[in-house]
Amino acid sequence: MSKAVFERLQLLLFNTLLENLPDHDERVDIDKEIEKQTGKYCDEGVKHLTDETLKEIVERVRRRKKKVEVYA
Repeated sequence: MSKAVFERLQLLLFNTLLENLPDHDERVDIDKEIEKQTGKYCDEGVKHLTDETLKEIVERVRRRKKKVEVYA
């Protein structure tokens, strides 16, 4: 898990843009999504994302996780 991403997620939580911090598995997937979307390593890529975009990534990862849990 990227330290830079974790710090940004904590800021989103502090600013009430997130209800709670993602768990470890979600954070790993968030790192992958950041890398996919920015084309850069997650520590560098997260610097190029707005808070809203990062929030959307978190929500997308959580929706995907819920969908997998429903079908499991």
